[in-house]
Amino acid sequence: MPIPKRQPLLVLMRLEQGHAEAVKRILMASAKQVERDLAKLGAKNELTRAQLRAQSASIKALLAQDWSKIEEAVRRGRLDAAKAASEVVSQYEGQLLDLVMSPEVAKQVAKSEALRSANGIEAALRRMEGSAYTPLSKQVYDTKKLADGWVDDKINQALVSGWDSKRLAREIAGSINPDVRGGVSYAANRLARTEINNAFHASAAKRFEDSGLVDEVDWNLSTSHPEGDICDKLAAESPYQPRAIPAKPHPHCYCYLTAHLPDEDEFLDNLLAGKYGDEPWSAKVDEDKLGGKMLSEDAIKNMNAAEVNSALVKRQKEIKEYAEKLRAAQGPNFDLTDPIYVAQRKELNALFSREAALKREAAGPKVRPAVKRAKAVKYDPAKPSAASKNKLTIQGDDEITRRW
Repeated sequence: MPIPKRQPLLVLMRLEQGHAEAVKRILMASAKQVERDLAKLGAKNELTRAQLRAQSASIKALLAQDWSKIEEAVRRGRLDAAKAASEVVSQYEGQLLDLVMSPEVAKQVAKSEALRSANGIEAALRRMEGSAYTPLSKQVYDTKKLADGWVDDKINQALVSGWDSKRLAREIAGSINPDVRGGVSYAANRLARTEINNAFHASAAKRFEDSGLVDEVDWNLSTSHPEGDICDKLAAESPYQPRAIPAKPHPHCYCYLTAHLPDEDEFLDNLLAGKYGDEPWSAKVDEDKLGGKMLSEDAIKNMNAAEVNSALVKRQKEIKEYAEKLRAAQGPNFDLTDPIYVAQRKELNALFSREAALKREAAGPKVRPAVKRAKAVKYDPAKPSAASKNKLTIQGDDEITRRW
């Protein structure tokens, strides 16, 4: 069944929404805590300098705990994004791998690749973003500093303007509250969404590269681009080779990647020709199932001369290429019992047999000339034979018999 084009985007958005909810819960709890703390000061009088300093320290300490929790939530989100991206690529691969392995084995391969993608997410991000890469801890630290500066600004405004605790609570708690746009909540959500999005993108790109099945990758624009920007240029320049996929160009980018794969016949031809081997899935190919994808004896028996000739040329080339691959990997005395090599040779012999049969059919039935049998003559010792008539006996010291 074909994979919906927007499948990568839909998977990412569901995942991102789940982790955004986790960040929202963290911020909501802090906003309520700030409101409770400031409510204890009373709402009638201006806050003193000492009270404002104490509240500044308290709010910053609370936010420091929040940023630690948010960093952990984003780390989990990146791991989940790496796994999800790998699973999407496995869906693409599965359209072909189901031909040569059981569903159970295909699931094991997909699970193994998802775990490998999660373990390699940091390396994938470094490779994708290059010199622009910034560790998550550094991003969290920088965002926390911005948030602390914003708290300081609000405290200073409260001091200059003579705010009471109710006004300060509205300003600070409102900024922390994820239901209110701007401030700390905006910075936290921007960080979480961007990091999860980038992790999904980098992991998908790495999986496309390692797959061996993906020929090219399209850059697809999302509907979140009401006006033209750099993403339009990236889309216009696609498809890309898997090793050349660009990084996400800006935060909140929801462009997504889709893969170009060979058709089933091309995939099987490549596999039998030995063009795969280093890919993570290649060791899991079911040789018996693969053998079933080769020409059956019945199919060969129904071939005409042109079809047999075409199949022979193709198969001999594939056997030569596969033998060279085995020879390169194992040396001159490579394993002649290699299952694929044996299956190829078996099919080749069947094709040669069909070719010979077609030649015999074209020549028609052989007509053997009639052989005239000599009449049997009963031997009679009393009558000289023809051979005895052709004998000359010379009497002398020696008896010599000649035949002419």
